Amino acid sequence: MQITSALVVYACLWFLILFIVLPLRMVSQGEAGAVVKGTTSSAPSDPQMKRRFLIVSVIAFVIWVPLC
Repeated sequence: MQITSALVVYACLWFLILFIVLPLRMVSQGEAGAVVKGTTSSAPSDPQMKRRFLIVSVIAFVIWVPLC
């Protein structure tokens, strides 16, 4: 497999896994009881995006290695 193809496969896996991981353990502002003015109550209170990106990167790499 060429390098470009491998990177495209990794990017596709990464985004697929990101959209699977995003809603997991998400606490909305309404559930937390602290709705910020100008936002909906369903907005996340603490999305922890850096942590989620790290988790997604590790999972995508583990799946990507045997594929390529």
